[in-house]
Amino acid sequence: MTGELTGDLNATVDELRGSLADLMLQVGADVSKPQQMSRFLGLDKSLARKVARIVQADEAGIAIQNLPGSEGFNILLSAVERLGASAERVARARQAVRSIEGVVERHFGDRPSVGDRGRWPSIGVA
Repeated sequence: MTGELTGDLNATVDELRGSLADLMLQVGADVSKPQQMSRFLGLDKSLARKVARIVQADEAGIAIQNLPGSEGFNILLSAVERLGASAERVARARQAVRSIEGVVERHFGDRPSVGDRGRWPSIGVA
């Protein structure tokens, strides 16, 4: 299961990172400055930091640990839509979120179980 988990996570996290990076670029949000991004998008600072960490993460495990809940993603995607993000890019991000949720459900059962750090040895999270 570990190899399958690693493959699933890497693929889905790469897609999520890419889709979020594209959205931030399209609307002019700078993920290297989460506080500024928070104000620009009208997001809670915590949500902006999580999004920045996901986009900048080198490893799938780090990105997974920073996943906002479904409501947080909906808030984010609504914000970028208001700023003119294309429907195609928003749909790509929504699909990436659904894919991540599918991996979480398949390998962990539910979101709270993802926090069990003992399950992360092969993807670089101690």
